Amino acid sequence: MIIKNITDGPKVVNSTTGPVTIGPGSEVEVELSEAEHTTAMLMGWFEEVDAGPKPKRTGKAAAAE
Repeated sequence: MIIKNITDGPKVVNSTTGPVTIGPGSEVEVELSEAEHTTAMLMGWFEEVDAGPKPKRTGKAAAAE
């Protein structure tokens, strides 16, 4: 996935291969664990630029749309 630092200073995410520093306004392609992704998004310092394809929804919830 591609993560963008939306702050005015450098920030670090813990990718599956180790820490990655992302400069202010910069984007990097990284692989994050589910827990790290959740934490990074909750901090409000990053946004996902490209999350990849969304899983197809099936079942009652999809039928109701």
